[in-house]
Amino acid sequence: GVIGTKPQLAAHAVGSLVGFSMLASLGTMYWVFYPDMALAAERLSRTRSSTPGSIQVTFCMCGFQMYELFCALFLEPSLRGRNNEMLAHHIMAFTLSVLGMTYSYAYYYSPFFMGIIELSSVPLVTVDFFKDFKQLRPKYPLINEVGRTAFA
Repeated sequence: GVIGTKPQLAAHAVGSLVGFSMLASLGTMYWVFYPDMALAAERLSRTRSSTPGSIQVTFCMCGFQMYELFCALFLEPSLRGRNNEMLAHHIMAFTLSVLGMTYSYAYYYSPFFMGIIELSSVPLVTVDFFKDFKQLRPKYPLINEVGRTAFA
């Protein structure tokens, strides 16, 4: 079938959907539903303290960026972007997560900047999928349009 023409891109879409969904869920959970109000109340604590949730989100982001870099470097060159902009993006996100893990600076904010912010990436997976598999757009117009609208 159509997906068999580019199985590496289909597999990447599944892996990305799982990663983005996990990060968005964890970020939402720790930022919205279970925030550490003791840290939120004290300005200095927000940049110098950590919570189990912030640590989890930062480590998950690091692992996800390792996956994205592996895919872009070794699996599918088109994942790098036209001018390697996506490769640069993943290198920077990986570097930030490693710095966060190493120095724990601004851990308090990681559920937002490494989690909630990925909510928009979940529909991006469908946008990219239908960009890679244009032949499937007429067969699944609703999924394509919902993904595009949700991403925009």
